[in-house]
Amino acid sequence: SIDGAYTSVYHYDAATSTWLLYDATVVNEQPAFAPLVNELTNLETNKGYWLYATEAITGYLGVAGANGLDVANQQFPPATYYGYVLPQEDFQPTAGMSISAWVNGVNCGQGKVELLDGQLAYTVQIESEDSSGRCGALGKAITFQIGEWTMAQQPSWDNAQAQFLTLTSAAVTQSLYLPFIVRP
Repeated sequence: SIDGAYTSVYHYDAATSTWLLYDATVVNEQPAFAPLVNELTNLETNKGYWLYATEAITGYLGVAGANGLDVANQQFPPATYYGYVLPQEDFQPTAGMSISAWVNGVNCGQGKVELLDGQLAYTVQIESEDSSGRCGALGKAITFQIGEWTMAQQPSWDNAQAQFLTLTSAAVTQSLYLPFIVRP
């Protein structure tokens, strides 16, 4: 059994051009988010999967013949971020608002704000770096936007496991001018 020896299993669905994920850390650490994040519900024969192992695993696979699946040009799995969206005095998000994830000025992922058990939540997958160096790679900074609002949190891209991150709007600073009085 590999139970406890991995964090994530990804499968790329070429028919829909989407990555499906099952992440054990979501189930263990944030179980309320499991239905929102974990879209990969079962493994199927003759399909390819990316497994992020946390320790050495020896797999025994019976291979009947050459696999016709060309993975040479396939990108690595995306980084998945999920969590709550907190309103603030100047930021009142609603379910259905769009969320986008930017890396070096490039939109590399998008999603929607949703209601989860009466609270605003999100999940977004941020593409891995392509052959031209665009999008995510380990350590690259991510900027989240909800609608026109930039979020305060700017985590580093990491696809080792789904990353829990609560989002709040960036603080807006305003100048305050006070009178200056000099007394003799």
